[in-house]
Amino acid sequence: MESHPTDSGCSMAGRTAIRSDLHGPDDLRRLARVQHVPRVARRLLALANAMEGMSFSQAAHVVGSERQSLGDAIIRDNAEGLAGLYDQPKPGRPRKLIPMQEDEFGDVAAAGLVHHSDRGSQYCAGDYQKLVEDHGCVISMSGRGNCYDNAMVESVFKTIKSDLVWRTAFTSRWQASQAIGSSIEGFDNPRRRHSSLGYMSPANFEAAFRAGKKQETPALH
Repeated sequence: MESHPTDSGCSMAGRTAIRSDLHGPDDLRRLARVQHVPRVARRLLALANAMEGMSFSQAAHVVGSERQSLGDAIIRDNAEGLAGLYDQPKPGRPRKLIPMQEDEFGDVAAAGLVHHSDRGSQYCAGDYQKLVEDHGCVISMSGRGNCYDNAMVESVFKTIKSDLVWRTAFTSRWQASQAIGSSIEGFDNPRRRHSSLGYMSPANFEAAFRAGKKQETPALH
């Protein structure tokens, strides 16, 4: 699909609006040439390709990246500008947890909660692990180099992204958080049916299980 400028300073590539008032594709290519982190360079080049009218898939493929990565980069660029495209902490970003983050975690944490994640540095950080343990949560991490440990939750993430994230240009992290939370609690858990659960929603399946009415279901896949 070709890119079409709009009055709001955005262009469209696929379903997601790309802001064209922040920087142009030439700016991104110049930055990519001096970037020492390969994945960041690919991110910059893929975004430049999309701004020039390539489809998401083609824009990512020609630089050895993936459409999903490009979609995430566009959302981050729209919300934070160029700083959102880099992996290292931005100027002014605290390296340790701030009180607000601790309060937000405390709102959802409960003793006995299993906190599962991959081995990302943010989850391995001592401050974060201490926060999880202080709330009585059980830390669970995927095996080193084992892509199958997170297969089920990664499938959930992909569904959320394809149903909502890739179709929406969020203006802030708060807006994204609210929309994703509403989608999970308003549709995915109470209404979305799964063949692996005997075509029941997760909420209905759990309710039946708790009521002692669990039936044999096909193996999870």
